[in-house]
Amino acid sequence: MEGSYVLAVVLTGLIVVFVGLIVLICFVWLMGKIFKAINSAKAKKPENKVETKVPEAVSVPAAAPAMEIEDGISDEIVAVIAAAVASMSGNFAIKSVKKASSKSSRRGAWGAQGIAENTRVF
Repeated sequence: MEGSYVLAVVLTGLIVVFVGLIVLICFVWLMGKIFKAINSAKAKKPENKVETKVPEAVSVPAAAPAMEIEDGISDEIVAVIAAAVASMSGNFAIKSVKKASSKSSRRGAWGAQGIAENTRVF
């Protein structure tokens, strides 16, 4: 009697597992068909022409002091920093560019942010 009970439990478990796998396979197959249909419908639609807007040149006021650049920083890096500052607002001017000293903090930016996140007040 006990042997038939064990056999019934094993067979029921196997049937449930395989039926679940078949349902998952069908679900993934159906989702693939749906997304292919959506992608083909998007491909058939005519594309809207998007006009690209060229950013305007940012002028620095004439009264701004001369910018100081530390040795070892390339002109490209200075240009990227200046562009980032100018894109935020036209009211800012860069006065100096220098490398951050590694002696001021033993942690990098990610480590400092992790400490700040873990120690902030709830």
